[in-house]
Amino acid sequence: MKLNDMRVMREEKYLKFRDIISKELADPVLEVIKDNQVALGMDPDIFDLVYEGFWDLYCMRPRCDGITPKMI
Repeated sequence: MKLNDMRVMREEKYLKFRDIISKELADPVLEVIKDNQVALGMDPDIFDLVYEGFWDLYCMRPRCDGITPKMI
């Protein structure tokens, strides 16, 4: 898939996708960072917030009310 070439997914497909990306990071470096957040001086929820927030924006599925995919 090319950069910026994401199609808007139906809600049920997006929820499955989000579940998969939350469990499988697909990069060993990201897994090390996630597993060692406290040792790195990060709040335990920051990694998930940034990682999942990135995918929300990339998939044009904001978790904020009042923002449409077109606005992103």
